[in-house]
Amino acid sequence: FVIIQASNGAIWRSKYTTTTYNDGNWHHAVMLVDNLNVDLYVDGARPTLTNYQSGTMTTYTSPTIPVRVGRDSDAADVFNGSIDEVRIYNRDLDAREITKLYESGLSRIGINQLGLVPDDFPANATISYVRENCTGYSPCYATLALWESNFGGFGWDGCTTGDLTCLNKTAVAKIDGTWNSPDTTYVAIDGWVTDATRYIKIYTTATARHPGKWDETKYRIEVTDAGAIAIYEEYTRIDGLQIKLTATSLYRRAITGLVNNANSDIRIADNIIRGNCSGESNDCSGIATIWNYTANYKIWNNIIYDLFSGVNICQTATAQVYNNTVVNCGSVGYYRNGTPIIIAKNNIAYGNGDNYLGTFDDYSTNNLSGPTQTDAPTTNARNGVRVNFIDEANDDFHLSPADSGARNYGADLSNDASISYSLDIDRQNRKGTWDIGADEATGTVIGGSQKNQISNGLVGFWSFNGPDIDGN
Repeated sequence: FVIIQASNGAIWRSKYTTTTYNDGNWHHAVMLVDNLNVDLYVDGARPTLTNYQSGTMTTYTSPTIPVRVGRDSDAADVFNGSIDEVRIYNRDLDAREITKLYESGLSRIGINQLGLVPDDFPANATISYVRENCTGYSPCYATLALWESNFGGFGWDGCTTGDLTCLNKTAVAKIDGTWNSPDTTYVAIDGWVTDATRYIKIYTTATARHPGKWDETKYRIEVTDAGAIAIYEEYTRIDGLQIKLTATSLYRRAITGLVNNANSDIRIADNIIRGNCSGESNDCSGIATIWNYTANYKIWNNIIYDLFSGVNICQTATAQVYNNTVVNCGSVGYYRNGTPIIIAKNNIAYGNGDNYLGTFDDYSTNNLSGPTQTDAPTTNARNGVRVNFIDEANDDFHLSPADSGARNYGADLSNDASISYSLDIDRQNRKGTWDIGADEATGTVIGGSQKNQISNGLVGFWSFNGPDIDGN
């Protein structure tokens, strides 16, 4: 941050942080200026700063030089980024006020920022770890497949190994820590005994979880010409994983449901599934079930792209498919394969061969088909709609705050009879009128109320596309 008073640059004050902030996230910055000093806060705190200065600052009253945001007064040195909600005060803010301004905006900023990931499991949970580095953790396994084949490393206390109903426990695979390399081993969840209150939960903590976009520093399963996860157990939950499927041969699926039990409850949420399918891989699918296997699936908040098919629900299965985003799948986005029951709500299908194929249940609603297709299930359908993603070319399928295709066109499913949830894939709250797709668009709220903000001494507020305060 630099203030220059003389046109020749002879009188100036500047402070530079020793940390860079070009990480693709929103940050809150405050600059304090008087005749002697410049101070700087970033994200509510004073970082380590480097100071440069020259000359003595005086009051400058020239009306001919405008205030510019994002570039200097000569219209040069353009800021390379986005700026929003600029405020100018006629007094210094104290540290408490700066912290209040920062914290008041936390729930409203931060594309790609991951919300809280709590240890959300029941009191009967028994927990073991999956970590790239298991030092200091026990029981702990370097791959999810090892966790499964060792049945979590639990003591079974006279019960048959894998019988959670006898042990009266829920088995939790807590995938944790940093990951420099992918997990490359196929996982078959098989040989357990589960029920509705004693189930299997596989999830990532915040340190191992993606931020709603593929992240090579987080946990990920990457397999070639093999499935990634096969689910044979009736009560299984998978939450927050990344899966990459490279396939050149037939019948490769990232997550396959192989359960044949009408009383099952299989939940697949908050995952990113991507593909690299070529050759004869004409059943290279993101989430798929097996023909004539009767089971119940709840599938929500997943982002799936670059496969042959995104979500492929086959004959006799039942699936609630809510708030998913499926993009650029060569054959089909959402496929009713045969006569299963599929209730689809708030889904984005975008740029797939067919976005929706088959007849979906009458309870389906608020689905989007784009950019040109018009095949979304009929109730409250958004057909032929363009969606503005943050960076579609680089596979960032967060909704842009400027999107007008999917934003505020979803149904509120927080009290849905089948799946009740209120968070998006980033674990950010869905509020008001929901967005369609896995992401609830975030960004600075423009033109919002100034209630609970710091108004004393506020002489200018620029939202850029909402109401401004002009100093009067």
